[in-house]
Amino acid sequence: MERTMPSSEDPLFLNGIDGVTGQYLVPPVGLPAAAKMAAPRGNASYLERWKNWLFDNPLLTKFDTPFGVNKNDPAQAGWAVVFHAQTSEEVRKSLEPLIAHRRSLIPSEQFHVLTYQPGEPAHKFLSRHGAPLSDVEPTRVPYYLLLVGGPDEIPFDVEHSLSLSRAVGRLSFDTPAEYARYAESVVAYEKGSSVPNHRQVGWWGPKHLGDRSTELSAHQLVIPLARGAPADQPPQPTRTIASKLRYASNEAIEDDATKEWLLTALHGREVRPAVLFTASHGLGFPANDARQRSDQGALLSQDWTGFGAMTPAHYVAASDIQDDARLHGLVAFFFACFGGGTPTPVSLYTS
Repeated sequence: MERTMPSSEDPLFLNGIDGVTGQYLVPPVGLPAAAKMAAPRGNASYLERWKNWLFDNPLLTKFDTPFGVNKNDPAQAGWAVVFHAQTSEEVRKSLEPLIAHRRSLIPSEQFHVLTYQPGEPAHKFLSRHGAPLSDVEPTRVPYYLLLVGGPDEIPFDVEHSLSLSRAVGRLSFDTPAEYARYAESVVAYEKGSSVPNHRQVGWWGPKHLGDRSTELSAHQLVIPLARGAPADQPPQPTRTIASKLRYASNEAIEDDATKEWLLTALHGREVRPAVLFTASHGLGFPANDARQRSDQGALLSQDWTGFGAMTPAHYVAASDIQDDARLHGLVAFFFACFGGGTPTPVSLYTS
């Protein structure tokens, strides 16, 4: 019988495949070694002290908006765009259609255009705008924050700290034209007379032969979410998250989780899911590899022939998404190594 449940004696299988060698980006790590890597070292930074405080005070960490403020309503919870102090005027102007649209929907006291100063930790950014790191005051630093720029401008640790109490998103494109296209797309979607998506959730989860990592993600994550029951039990469609929200489910799990299936879903050739959830390996490349910028974080599909092999036919990269892709209104969650971006120094795998 196939073993799917993890054991306390199992090593940790980290997500990620090396795009050059076709091997694990980081070899499996035994629990003692992993515990040693996770142990605090040196002088704790502000962020580390804050994390320690959260662990020590679990009952005091439910941050929220003021009483009576509905977090699901941006007009009450507030919305702000956060620009780096040195963001170009071209980028600012490119986002103006989106900013103007938000301004038209949100009361002036809950709407803000904020500035992030270089090297500023989250608590200083908030205090400079008259807000604490804990509970949200929508008239100062609102609940909904849109950061503009990559982690070289507004670091990931700032984003993570802000997200402890707020709903934080980020836009990071290479050119003003790409920012403009995004802004125009969002405004067109929100102002449209009808919703272009189908009421459907798409599930995509490869499982590769001899790969404990995707065996676990397919059986312990994607299948229970998509089918409402563990992988070794009959599906219970009425218990799924999608069913409870009256959404249909369209799944591509194990052998069905091909590159073609995912590209078809993203381009809306048959159906246009409103939500897309994927769990797979992401690709990683050395810093001096020309493919790092274009293919880092690409999603490894079921087409992969196994360890030691790697070609573009095995994965879905940004370059595979064509201009006719129909992504309007899509909420996509990519559970993958480097699926959310690549920091300049990678500390996750270092000891």
